[in-house]
Amino acid sequence: MADVEVHLYALVWNELPILPFFLEHYRPFVSQFHLWDDGSDDGSFEYLSRQPDVVLNRFDSTGESFVERARLFYCDGWKASRGKADFVIVVNIDELVYHPDPLFALRKARQEGITVIETRGWEMIGDEIPKSGPLAHAIPQGVHSKAMSKLAIFDPNAVTEIQYSPGRHRADPRGRVLRLRRPLFDLLHYKYLSADYLVERYRQLAPRMREGDLRAGYGIRYDRVEAELRAEHKRLRAVAMPVLPAAMKAAGLLQEPRRGLFIAKLRQVANDKGSLREVWREDDPFGVRAAQAYLTTTNPNVVKAWYLHKLQADQITPVSGAGRLVLWDTRDSDAPALTTIDMTADDPVFITIPPGIWHGFQAVGDSSLVLLHLNDQAFDHVRTDEIRIASDDPSIPYRWPETT
Repeated sequence: MADVEVHLYALVWNELPILPFFLEHYRPFVSQFHLWDDGSDDGSFEYLSRQPDVVLNRFDSTGESFVERARLFYCDGWKASRGKADFVIVVNIDELVYHPDPLFALRKARQEGITVIETRGWEMIGDEIPKSGPLAHAIPQGVHSKAMSKLAIFDPNAVTEIQYSPGRHRADPRGRVLRLRRPLFDLLHYKYLSADYLVERYRQLAPRMREGDLRAGYGIRYDRVEAELRAEHKRLRAVAMPVLPAAMKAAGLLQEPRRGLFIAKLRQVANDKGSLREVWREDDPFGVRAAQAYLTTTNPNVVKAWYLHKLQADQITPVSGAGRLVLWDTRDSDAPALTTIDMTADDPVFITIPPGIWHGFQAVGDSSLVLLHLNDQAFDHVRTDEIRIASDDPSIPYRWPETT
């Protein structure tokens, strides 16, 4: 496939601490930066003017609403790339759209005719501004953020209007719009680089709000007192976790023993009133969206095997008891593989089984095994895609242990 041409559009105002991280992150897949400076006096303009791949302009923010002027820029500025770029990226300087292989993902999207690419939003939480990047590796922890799940990547030749709301938190694209079912990229928002950075940035931004902004309720958050901001940073820092699959794997929270087969550790929070266990989120960076949920019970020592789905992806987690899940993967006929996973409700995991893998399970111990299933397709009793064979079928090189 030919190289993909990507242009990026953003506004700049006193962003010098984060600009080197921003350029380092985007340069591997952005062909040209179109940045508009709104009167920076911290050296941002001078720094950017020395960058050979940056087209630097002056932004005119005069008027009674800065937020509205910025919204209009984000709605229209990218149109200059029509006929020149395959995709445009529209972001703020503290927003990094992330994919482990972004050029491959964009080329594949172009090949498949995808014109609008959703993102999965995160608020990234750090303790201090790192001395070196990449920023996604230096500050890998964060929390889910629906507000940051912005439409940031699209084809300027297919989209006629993007119709952003203030802050770009919503969009209503018009034209030839074709989306994927799930977000293809993550959007990492680095507002919480540190508690000190958050407090100082809000202190700088508050005076920039105009009469029209205050009347419309924009930017009210910038007037929050320092103690409240520091308490918010501390609260988010306490619940932040590695957010990208690579960071989760490095922290021992996620395994992928076979392509598309994910084993994620689940975290349970307990207090004197009980506990909470988060099992599944549609914006998790692994797994599939659920279309049907159900519980199964397997009596002690009973085997349920073998099953294979041609289209459906299975997702399971133990609710009660203990068991063993066994998988026979023949998708690569030259290198079939057997995988066994021991699971228990006391140390729960969430397992995603992609289509095309034979699987079965056995309850272990004196208690029944109760599993929660969250599959990506509702079961079709008329045209089921499920194939079953006997638990002792000789085509699968595994023998279930006999227990009493």
